[in-house]
Amino acid sequence: MNNNELEFKKTLIQAENLKTIFGFFSVAATLYVIYLCVDKAFTMITAVAGNSPSSIEALAKLVNALQLSKMAGTIIGVMGVGYGVYERKGKKRAIGKVAEFRKQLEANDPHNGSSGLTKSGDTPKTRKK
Repeated sequence: MNNNELEFKKTLIQAENLKTIFGFFSVAATLYVIYLCVDKAFTMITAVAGNSPSSIEALAKLVNALQLSKMAGTIIGVMGVGYGVYERKGKKRAIGKVAEFRKQLEANDPHNGSSGLTKSGDTPKTRKK
């Protein structure tokens, strides 16, 4: 590896680090905005409910009619499935990044057998025996 290739690899690593940092702050800002929205909603509900007992009863009927517990469960379930898909894609991306190095290692070492994974990290549909 010459100096130009080394500098190029360093630049790629720095770009990946910046992407990770920006991603973190993006998620943090999104969560903060969600927090502010929920806080504002609870403040408004508290102001409405604090005026009279009948408004508390009306609010309870609204919550019961909307079935918020079912909606919250559905939303959490969808978020869990989405996170699982995101993680799987991340693992495939990581396997794809090291596929070239794995191939070089297996080519140089006759005792290091192949795992048989494709470049994308999937198990091949047909394996040669």
